[in-house]
Amino acid sequence: LNSINESNKLEDKLLDILQSDLTIGRGSKSSLETTQTIESLVEKLELIGRNSKINPTTSKLLDGCWKLLYTSSPGTNSPIQRTFTAIDKGVNVYQVVNVVNPQGNEMSKSFLNSIPDVSNTICFGDKARLRVTAIASTNNNKLIEPRKNDGKIFGLNIFGISSTAPPRDPNERIDFSFQEAKLEFANSPITLPYPVPFKLLGDEAKGWIDITYISSKFR
Repeated sequence: LNSINESNKLEDKLLDILQSDLTIGRGSKSSLETTQTIESLVEKLELIGRNSKINPTTSKLLDGCWKLLYTSSPGTNSPIQRTFTAIDKGVNVYQVVNVVNPQGNEMSKSFLNSIPDVSNTICFGDKARLRVTAIASTNNNKLIEPRKNDGKIFGLNIFGISSTAPPRDPNERIDFSFQEAKLEFANSPITLPYPVPFKLLGDEAKGWIDITYISSKFR
């Protein structure tokens, strides 16, 4: 009970900061003081997550549409990620997760025919979205081999860079392999494919996410 009360207080403090002008550009323009305050709150939440008995990659809390409020890794993001995560007006960034129940429910279901997936989605108002979808693999349901390299292609950071260091807990990690990318329009069956041959890129089309804390409000 005490940990629940503590996490609620920490979440409220964090949300107050993330919804203020201190994190314009989802953190890309935050001051050092603001960044350090956010990191301190996150570390405290991660400690609570580590001490909990929740397996985040099998928790029913995981699946759904998560809105990006803040990122602290602009240097490892792809050029597309850096461009759009820094825009506040007219652009929203989401991650749609269908890992625990890829068959779906009334809120969400896999884009890959019931295969567990993760989709990074950039919404341009309510008119269109760019969706990049990957197969998702967990310790409980291993579907792909994890990335072995840093993700650079010919020395260039095209899709983002990620460390190959092991997770603090294997049950916290989602390994993924990009499969498709599409520009989709509201109220229209027309889609424009994003011209990237993911399946030919092999290891360079892979990455991972570590879920170090999860609740109904934050991940």
